[in-house]
Amino acid sequence: MLYFAGWEFEIARSGIDSLLIGAGWNININLSLLLALVLACVMTYTVAIGQKANGIVDTILNIIKIVLITIVVISVGIVLYSQGSLKMELLAPNFSTAIGSIGLIGLYTNLIFNLSWQFVDNSSWQSISSALRTNQGGIKRVLVGASGGVLIAYTLSTILGAALRGIPGLTSDNILGSISSILKGEVGIVITIAAILLLLLAMVSLIDGISLSIAQSLTVDAGLGKLVSMVTHQKTGLRLARIVTIIGAIFAAWGIRIILKMIGGSIFDFIYILIVVQLSLFGSVIVGLMFKSRHITNMWIAIVLGVISGLGASIAGGSLGVSWLVDLAGTIATFVSTIVAVILYLIAPKVVELYNARG
Repeated sequence: MLYFAGWEFEIARSGIDSLLIGAGWNININLSLLLALVLACVMTYTVAIGQKANGIVDTILNIIKIVLITIVVISVGIVLYSQGSLKMELLAPNFSTAIGSIGLIGLYTNLIFNLSWQFVDNSSWQSISSALRTNQGGIKRVLVGASGGVLIAYTLSTILGAALRGIPGLTSDNILGSISSILKGEVGIVITIAAILLLLLAMVSLIDGISLSIAQSLTVDAGLGKLVSMVTHQKTGLRLARIVTIIGAIFAAWGIRIILKMIGGSIFDFIYILIVVQLSLFGSVIVGLMFKSRHITNMWIAIVLGVISGLGASIAGGSLGVSWLVDLAGTIATFVSTIVAVILYLIAPKVVELYNARG
């Protein structure tokens, strides 16, 4: 979770810098200071109001983000069409090119990742579990509405990415700068500002939720809050959760980046850490969604084995020079997590029965 938040923070930093350079704006802006101020605002409402503030703020931000990305997609599409760069064939996937670039296994495992990783967003499930205690009837409506919003955002993003394929020399490193460079005049200014706001809002909506998830994991799931409350005042657990929330956000924003620099890598070099850890939760989430509730106390085993198998495949593939094993790391984590989670679900009643029999 810390790595995921740090990854998003770094995307915002590098993305804004790319947009400013592409637009040719000679603005002497300290991005670290700007992001620090944004982070301070996020932490203020997060630790003060908690999950309720997270839900309200993220709902507002998601609406704004969909509006902004719609404006960006339409504006870029109009400009590219007027330049003759927008062609219908760009919107159709070229699977032969994709397979030639990353291989059949690489294409397959990327599809698995993109279709499944949204199921394992920690902050989303935390929001749902919090709402279940107070408003069970509204959960289905929220899920349907959220799914619709995600589908709209993904569709618009896909159209934007496909349309930009017509720009010569476009790579993943200069894509944001290219957006601001092809748009001139007042339209360019508006779209560049909209894209910067999109990056900031995406960072905000992730950082607040992930920070709360980190706090809950340590103080509730790991029992740290209960342990502290046993030896001190009962409200100390809440204070501890707030402190952990702030520390988690700060460490994610700067600590992860500092550690990676110390070992000589960038945050993007370790993308498989993010992929594998996220997908290792898939089995537990799917079992919880698809099957009837029953007593399960050891579902963490599925997560741990998923992480070990996925990272093991990635490390082994890198060490041995076997690229397809690295490509399969996320898929291996998903399958191991799912198989072990189903097995745990099936044997759980027998374990409980045996435990009760022994008294």
